[in-house]
Amino acid sequence: MRFIEKRFFFKDFVLFLIPTMISLLIIGILSFAVTHNFVKQEIRHSNLNMLGQIKENVELMLNELDPLVILFDTDSEVVMKIRSFLSSKEFSMENVNFYRIVQSFIKAPTNARPYIHSIYVYYNNDMGRFLSTREGLVELNNFYDKQWYQDFVTDEDQLMWTKIRQIGQYKFESTKVITIYRRLSLRQGVIVLNILPDYIHMMMSELTIQPNQAVVMILNEDDELLFSNRSLSTELWDEIKEKLSALEGEGTITIQDKPYVVMQVHSAKYNWRYISMVPQTFLYRVPIQLSNITLFSLVISFTLALSLTYYVTSKKYLQIARIMKIIDSAKNGYFSPAVVPEKKDEYSYIIEEILNNFIEQHYLKTQLSERKYRLKTMELLALQSQINPHFLFNTLHTINCKLLLLTKGPNEISDMLEKLSDILDYSLSHPEKMVTLEKEITNARNYVDIQKIRYGEQFDVLWEYDERLLDKKIVKMTLQPLIENSIYHGIKNKPNMGLIKVKVFKQRNFIKISVIDNGVGIPPDKLQQIHEKLNGDWGYSEEIGLLNVHYRLKLTYGEDYRMVIRTKQNLGTAIYLYIPDVEEMTSE
Repeated sequence: MRFIEKRFFFKDFVLFLIPTMISLLIIGILSFAVTHNFVKQEIRHSNLNMLGQIKENVELMLNELDPLVILFDTDSEVVMKIRSFLSSKEFSMENVNFYRIVQSFIKAPTNARPYIHSIYVYYNNDMGRFLSTREGLVELNNFYDKQWYQDFVTDEDQLMWTKIRQIGQYKFESTKVITIYRRLSLRQGVIVLNILPDYIHMMMSELTIQPNQAVVMILNEDDELLFSNRSLSTELWDEIKEKLSALEGEGTITIQDKPYVVMQVHSAKYNWRYISMVPQTFLYRVPIQLSNITLFSLVISFTLALSLTYYVTSKKYLQIARIMKIIDSAKNGYFSPAVVPEKKDEYSYIIEEILNNFIEQHYLKTQLSERKYRLKTMELLALQSQINPHFLFNTLHTINCKLLLLTKGPNEISDMLEKLSDILDYSLSHPEKMVTLEKEITNARNYVDIQKIRYGEQFDVLWEYDERLLDKKIVKMTLQPLIENSIYHGIKNKPNMGLIKVKVFKQRNFIKISVIDNGVGIPPDKLQQIHEKLNGDWGYSEEIGLLNVHYRLKLTYGEDYRMVIRTKQNLGTAIYLYIPDVEEMTSE
């Protein structure tokens, strides 16, 4: 009764709760979706604009290289004079004047742009000379900054690349710079632009408009961190770098167990990435507030629905309990018409109808169920008993023992008797129980071995089966009668070598058993008789064959089981059994 009470309680609870909660959920979900989408788009637009602005400002700095590249890589007259000047051992007045002009040209952006630390112009020359905006004409061997030249020689395949370096004339001082290398592809040289990152940090701090924004970063082509608006520890940066390497474009990553929304802008010219990481909680703060309000409303609705349901269900349960009490009284045989209530509500009408039909039908239904069960059990055992001659098993066992004593050891006859004993033992033990397919195949193989001794090389049997099905349960003595049927009715009367193929495989929700022979086949009139018997009611038969197997399987599996017979005279016969896989059907 408690189970019934719970069912009614749940039903009434759903009835009262669903209309209110569905309305609240729809309003809450729509509000959350609209607000979340609006906030997300606004913040995305704001951050992408910010990253685009940072990109424009940074590339404006980097574009200082463009006029230098135009001059030193395309103007052949200037290039020839500079290369001659760098390789000269003595300098004429004309060379000195030309040097002053070139030096003034490359120093102009350095003097005008405070974020430029220095610029180097180098062409391959035997003297190892290059032009520096700070020191003028310098020889590489006597210069304190040689790292840029090693990078230039090492990265031969790149046209433009970036490095983070430390420059210091003395050991006790050093300056951090971002070095942009622009290879002079036509002239076998390089222009090196050293930029002070502090100015870019200052610019990024002014543009970071979101108060809760985690970090804005600029990465070079090797995913090295060039700039960041916040200080990042080595451990934190390694985690961020690992997560960003697997992300293309926009997406969400988790850093230190906190989700962040990532937006990126890529620079095609310099191959830099401008990245913004915003905490997801910042994006969702307004939708979360709406969600909390919706959740609070749902809790209130749930409480009210729970109280109302408890009241209605308690009243209804009392009426149901009264009906159940009347039914139990009638079931136990001490029902009295005095317990029937007056017709005041719908429950009174239900009680009257139940009592009018219950007493008459309950007893008859119980008796019918018992008779059906007993009839099925008797039919199954009657069929099985046709192949269970106990006395023969005991006699064969005794003969086998005597034979072993007389022959002083096992031989072909004793082996035949032993297999026959195993077959009889298999059929006698628990005839009403199911067996595994593996045991059924083993028993059928013993039968085949006996028949091969009897018939010699007149036939052979091929076995094909799915080993995954060996643990499946089927009705005992299913395979042996079918093989026996093929031998006696198909192979025995065949003048040449006979072949029987036994196949067991899975087909959808069925275990398909096929017994195929190349015997003489079944005549059409005989096949018609077999089909009539298969489709008719069961009757006792002395044959242990096709009909016996069919009836037992039909009694066990009902209408889900079916048998198909294919035959052609002088070519053979194929019998297919489709046995339901009860375990799989039950799980589904």
